[in-house]
Amino acid sequence: MDRRTYLGRIGGTVGLTSIVDLVSGCLESESSETPLSGTKSEGRSAVNTTRASHSGKPTDQKLSSTPSATQTETPTAMPTPGGDVETWPQHYDRPTNRGYKPAVVGPDSPDSMVWRREMSVESPVTVADGRVYVGTGGRDTRLFALDGRTGETEWVTRAVGGFLRTAPAVADGYVVVQDNFGVVSAFDASTGEHRWRFETTFADVSDSLSYSVPSSPTVVDGSVFVGDLKAGFYTLALEDGTLQWQLEIDHPVTATPAVDDGLVIIGAENGAIGAYDVATGEQMWGLTRDFSITATPTIADGTVYVTDSNASLVALDEKDGQIVWTQTGVRGDSPSVTSDRIWAGQHVVTRATGEVVETLSREVGGHAIGKKRTYAADGDGVVYAFDRESGREQWRYDTGARIGAIPSLALTSTALFIPSAKGLFVIEGA
Repeated sequence: MDRRTYLGRIGGTVGLTSIVDLVSGCLESESSETPLSGTKSEGRSAVNTTRASHSGKPTDQKLSSTPSATQTETPTAMPTPGGDVETWPQHYDRPTNRGYKPAVVGPDSPDSMVWRREMSVESPVTVADGRVYVGTGGRDTRLFALDGRTGETEWVTRAVGGFLRTAPAVADGYVVVQDNFGVVSAFDASTGEHRWRFETTFADVSDSLSYSVPSSPTVVDGSVFVGDLKAGFYTLALEDGTLQWQLEIDHPVTATPAVDDGLVIIGAENGAIGAYDVATGEQMWGLTRDFSITATPTIADGTVYVTDSNASLVALDEKDGQIVWTQTGVRGDSPSVTSDRIWAGQHVVTRATGEVVETLSREVGGHAIGKKRTYAADGDGVVYAFDRESGREQWRYDTGARIGAIPSLALTSTALFIPSAKGLFVIEGA
């Protein structure tokens, strides 16, 4: 299922369709499956590069709230796993959004619970340098850094403007988040000290849009790539939040960008998808689908995979945008990609042709794939483990509360991390 369908089912996007339409107009677009030419010019696609001064507002000003190391919730004491927690540092683990760790075995049952932390988690989980980063929502919005082995609080801050329903991105000593009001904030990953704040143009919109979910930030080589819900896309300097370049887009960008080999791939809700030079923002290719792109694109071995709101999975050549194949009837957020297969929602398809080879027992979102299994969750708070070869369900675990974030899970060599409205659950890997 795509991001909007998934969140709508769990009540996380109350009135989202009408809200987004209020900002961007209807989601209709002219259909064109011919990639645009490689030279940049005005009006060649629905996504245009601009060098004009931006309306975003970076600032070095410290927010009034300061990080605190005070622990406000106590994790349930359980045996700790051996070794340090390895990484799942941003949305779908890597800037390509592939969601695949071929060397990680993962839990073979849900019985080996390492620790559980009672808290209402709204964001996906990210893991880096032995810490687990999660965001809470509602009136008590906070960003937490937890010890990955015990669940104890290392630091927590309220220095964010709105709900945190997107994945924190951790790189080079920073953790970067975007809240639902379009404010991008960076903190010291070790201490929680606020580093900088950047207000996208969406930050000026009424808080009636508070149930909307923007893209998660993607961080690569000292740059932060992020879209907003009004119609903008920004590349910021990780060190200080300075704007490097900006795009003006006709519709909201809820899909988290994918970055690979000097290109950033961006999808918009009017069906536009394009590739841009990461250093300059120059458009390298672009095309427009009949239906909106809310699902995050994935890049694997020179091919871009993306689903649209009409349940079509499309494979595109990364270098020129030419369509390799299209498979209908496949829903999903970001397709997770192994060496030979693509896992998108309930369906498993071949990378070579897009042929559906397996249909899973449950409709799920956000696959985190290891060596033997893939792990995914439904909106009711149930996590599933499926065999990678056969697609058969091997086990399930009910968290007892909804899971409101896609992708939901983080998989490392030591554990599977599961966020829900009832708590953060950590199951030891095999």
